[in-house]
Amino acid sequence: MICAVGLEYRDYPTLIEAVHGLPVQAFGSCQPMVEKRDTTADSQIPDNVLVVASRSTSCVTCMLPVSSCNAALPGRFPSGVTAILEAMAMEKL
Repeated sequence: MICAVGLEYRDYPTLIEAVHGLPVQAFGSCQPMVEKRDTTADSQIPDNVLVVASRSTSCVTCMLPVSSCNAALPGRFPSGVTAILEAMAMEKL
């Protein structure tokens, strides 16, 4: 399982496109706070991708430990330090 987490400035549509049709599961936890929109809203979500729009960290703390790796998704602005540190702490990066 590939886990991608973060609230702001993540490129979830690229992750969705990259794993479409692959024999992997991907999980994305996203809820916009600054951008004011869900970047996955216009994407067709394939069966092997689960997107959770939530500000809760409980889904992250449940999914990241069982994943094989964390995808650090680049965006328009530097962000994601907390997500990267959490993944490193769980040896998922």
